[in-house]
Amino acid sequence: SQRWRSRRRNAESTLTTEEWKKIVDDHFGRCHYCGVKSDELHQEHVVPLSKGGGYTAENIVPACRQCNSSKGTKSYDRFTKESKDRSQLEFGL
Repeated sequence: SQRWRSRRRNAESTLTTEEWKKIVDDHFGRCHYCGVKSDELHQEHVVPLSKGGGYTAENIVPACRQCNSSKGTKSYDRFTKESKDRSQLEFGL
């Protein structure tokens, strides 16, 4: 689980269920990265645990499975830039 991984890495782990629900509500039930609406959003770390991020409300955004898997341990900036570059190629922008 997320909390177990956080503890294993000695990362801060303070996210509550209420905070997660508010984060999802603030995103209107949509993926932070691609905007797809889903009832099965993942708790995605903006700063990955492997790079010192914590399991906190400030470091968690909702992500669909595809975006969460694609981001992996990439930084937020790198992932969003690669996603934008991919979109521009796909749509000829």
